[in-house]
Amino acid sequence: MWRRLLARPARLRSGWFLALGVSYWAYAETALASDRLWLAPPTARTPRVAAAAEADAPEAPASIEGGGETASSPAEVDPEEVLRQLEEAGVFEGQEEVLLQLRELAKQGVHPLDALAGSTVPEEEAQEAVLDSFDVAGVARYLQEHQCRDVVVMCGAGLSTAAGIPDFRTPGTGLYDTLQRFNLSQPEAIFELDFFRQEPGPFYELCRELWPGRYKPTLAHYFIKLLEDKGILRRCYTQNIDSLERQAGVSRSKIVAAHGNFDEAHVIDKVPEQAVDVEELRQAIFAGEEGWRALAAAKGGLVKPRVVLFGESLPDRFWELNDEDLGACATRTC
Repeated sequence: MWRRLLARPARLRSGWFLALGVSYWAYAETALASDRLWLAPPTARTPRVAAAAEADAPEAPASIEGGGETASSPAEVDPEEVLRQLEEAGVFEGQEEVLLQLRELAKQGVHPLDALAGSTVPEEEAQEAVLDSFDVAGVARYLQEHQCRDVVVMCGAGLSTAAGIPDFRTPGTGLYDTLQRFNLSQPEAIFELDFFRQEPGPFYELCRELWPGRYKPTLAHYFIKLLEDKGILRRCYTQNIDSLERQAGVSRSKIVAAHGNFDEAHVIDKVPEQAVDVEELRQAIFAGEEGWRALAAAKGGLVKPRVVLFGESLPDRFWELNDEDLGACATRTC
């Protein structure tokens, strides 16, 4: 997600951009895809995966009519066959979320070879350092010296892990390991909307573990609050779902929760959308299966926190604000 926002020309204004604990996400959108899809972090965009895809992808058949060696276009090669061979070759070992997202893209008409062909991150040119030091003192000094008035902060997974929230991949303690008790075909399935419709129990159990109140904000979260108190925070974009920015006191109007969070809840598959008091959902989830099933019966459908699952679009608020917010920033620092 952040790479889309970072790829904007700087403008000469008194704004400043700061990314805290960022992990890049890859964006894909085609004329065939009605929704915006976001690739899970971030190996689908690395040279290793792209190179492996080129080496291990099935050979295109020769032209039948011409009898020669004319190669077929990627669209003529079955997407599932491509993914199957790449999986058998071990390309996705340790990065199964990439395979999951490529399958999601294939459903939207984006061929895996097309997605991987444009996914290599180019070499970045060395740039002059913006900060004297990568600590609070260095940031504060820059803000003061340049009289920054429109600071946009982007929060990544590093802020959550610093608060003690498990990451996804650490062997033994990562969420993907702990989710194995649910006997999932693949751990990422717990974050799929279709899987939630069929088997909501695992996701609700995960919600119990991550529900706000169990973890406390870090100094970095309170630093964001300080920026607001000083009147220079334009916006805080976060891809974390833990709501720690709100717990630190950052105003709701200043936060864009790009992947949603636990601040609100709704009934899925309802048009128009039906909101549910988040405390009602919390009580139902902590009451166990009997609780959340009773809530679903009462509301006419499954209720979930407003956390963005695979198969859902990012919140409208993200698309409404990011152009204007990032346009106000003259400097961007990761």
